[in-house]
Amino acid sequence: MAQWGWLAMVRPWTRGRLEAVGTLMKTIKPTQAVATILSRYQRRRNCQVPVTATDVYADTLARVCGDDVDLDPVERGLIHLKRHKVISGRRLVTLLARHQREIRSE
Repeated sequence: MAQWGWLAMVRPWTRGRLEAVGTLMKTIKPTQAVATILSRYQRRRNCQVPVTATDVYADTLARVCGDDVDLDPVERGLIHLKRHKVISGRRLVTLLARHQREIRSE
């Protein structure tokens, strides 16, 4: 459960250190990797990500149009869970955004 602490902001020149600003907010605990969350969902629901004809068609169409879009296995897994109504659309967007931040930081 989150604890209440001082509002903290990360400024670019502080290199990740938190600065107290003076108002209260929830202190967020470190989060799990999206790949870990995805594997837990897949294990509980016993669903693996198949490659469907629609996926092949979409990849081919993107390649023909000149787009360089290629989803990694985590993104494909999250979309598969949304298609099967395991997660909501809001949860999908949240996990995809978190995954993109994880990729960018690596």
